[in-house]
Amino acid sequence: MLTPDAQPVARHSSFAAAFLSFLLPGLGQMYCRRFLRGLFWMVPWLVAVALVGGIAFSMGLRDFGARFSDTEWLWYLIVGIGVDLLWRLLSLLDAWWVARAPAGETDAAARRVGSLVGLLAIVLVLLVSHAAVGRQVYSAYDTLQCISGQVECEDDLAEDPGVEDPEDPEIGEPGESFEPLPSLLPPVETTPPANGEPTPEPTPEPQGLSGRRLNILLVGTNGSLTDTMMVVSIDRQTGQVGFISMPRDTVGLRIPGKLGLSRAYDGVWPYRANQIQMLTKGRNDVPGKNTRQRGYNALKAIIGESIGLDIDYYVQVNMNGFMDAVDALGGAMVDVQLPLYDSRYNSADGRGTLKLYQWPGFHHFDGGDALAYARSRHASSDLDRGARQQRAITAIRNQLDISAILQPGGIDEMLRLVRRNVRTDIPPKLFPALADLVQKVNLDERVSVQLGPFTRACQQRPSAVCDAVASNRPYGLEANIKAMRTAVKDLFDNPEKVKRIQELASEGVVVEVLNGTKGTNQRTTRIADYLVCQGIDASVPPVNGGAADRNDYDTSVITVYNGTGESATETIKELERRLKVDAIEADDPEQTAGIVVIVGKGAPSLRPDCNA
Repeated sequence: MLTPDAQPVARHSSFAAAFLSFLLPGLGQMYCRRFLRGLFWMVPWLVAVALVGGIAFSMGLRDFGARFSDTEWLWYLIVGIGVDLLWRLLSLLDAWWVARAPAGETDAAARRVGSLVGLLAIVLVLLVSHAAVGRQVYSAYDTLQCISGQVECEDDLAEDPGVEDPEDPEIGEPGESFEPLPSLLPPVETTPPANGEPTPEPTPEPQGLSGRRLNILLVGTNGSLTDTMMVVSIDRQTGQVGFISMPRDTVGLRIPGKLGLSRAYDGVWPYRANQIQMLTKGRNDVPGKNTRQRGYNALKAIIGESIGLDIDYYVQVNMNGFMDAVDALGGAMVDVQLPLYDSRYNSADGRGTLKLYQWPGFHHFDGGDALAYARSRHASSDLDRGARQQRAITAIRNQLDISAILQPGGIDEMLRLVRRNVRTDIPPKLFPALADLVQKVNLDERVSVQLGPFTRACQQRPSAVCDAVASNRPYGLEANIKAMRTAVKDLFDNPEKVKRIQELASEGVVVEVLNGTKGTNQRTTRIADYLVCQGIDASVPPVNGGAADRNDYDTSVITVYNGTGESATETIKELERRLKVDAIEADDPEQTAGIVVIVGKGAPSLRPDCNA
């Protein structure tokens, strides 16, 4: 009972106190006028927030955000979420307790039940919100651990330590052959060498980014084969990026002497480039802790040696995962520069073999269309395919829609796709530096080179390389190592020259060079090879021994057939300039070549030096 001079004790809502401390630890205690108690809960939390904010401000928000692509920082974030959950939970429970009825007083039953229900609701919201955020962060942490090989993934792609069955239908596309030439293939070394030679140590993990350029091998896999191989070279100072595409059917790449594999093959890889990873991953004369490391270490070393670059890391993307990722991003707008027709495209979505046609212009592709555009090769060459892959990658990178990822379920879906379809040997500690470097890259100013124009069909020479080329016809191409290295060097030192060559190659004109003299085909072949060095798809056809309709041409003749001139203006200009004659036009429904060059007695002496 209150005396006349007594003042009523102020009552505070327990629910309000708990809710305020849910918003800011200690605020509920201050609401109850327990200021020192409120400061106890509030000050440590504010100090922690100020410390994190100071670090973010000093680093810059972009760099600070990029740090969370490092698994170590993600782990710190997970711990921080747990500490914040515990601190808020204890603070709101304490605030609820402080605001309860004073000693000796009892609240009405409805008030007690309402306060308790409100407390449980606040605790539930706190637990669910922190669990949701923590789950997303842990999923990102686990995904990065998975793709970088730090942990084994439950849904990891199957790895067979041996050589796959050549009859495996996933190895190639319909109509292609896989001929590893068993008589030339050294036995797979699955045990340490008998001569006591130590097994190669695994390649040491790089501790940071060094050197002016960073070279990453981007690999697209189709079943057991690495059907897309593209070196992305980034200048770390300027952000300039170069794309270097290696045709999958290139034969005769160089093996660096530091690999024990080099002794087994006399320094030359005699099979197709897309078979390197598959045929080396089970060998002990390649460094690596497991089959994946060995196969990709060999792939990086052989391609790097062949083009004259040190390849730092690889990123492997499953081609079907590429399709799913494009769909998850809402599709991509791609500039189709040349018409594409494939009468037997082997679809990856269960529809079987399709007739594919894509006309020039801008197209909005879903995942299946984008994959078809990047993969189709039956009616075009590896050169055109490499260019299409570069355009598709550039389009997706430039049109990346973050809002599509942030939609409900978008992050989970993207992490699932990455976890299932991406693998790399980039150490997680380097992810923040790479994320920062990617921000500097301007793909609109990229330089690119297709190594196809710098390869040549293997001539009839008694070599294991030529045997391998013959076994993979009509696709096998013997690598011209000197020309490939020069092209890569020019990509950075003389980009205008490479741009001109790529401009000619992009027109995709088939040029036949015929001998119109009484002499041998030696000069005709040299002219064809010279045109190849300039980026023109020229060759001496085997029909009729490469001879023209007669052998008394005094001057050379350039004939442009069936309206090819409309899409081959630069190629025609180059031919006229090099051969010093004007082109003429003609129609012939039976002529399959776009342009036919007949070499006459007065043709200039052109030597196929791709370094010129």
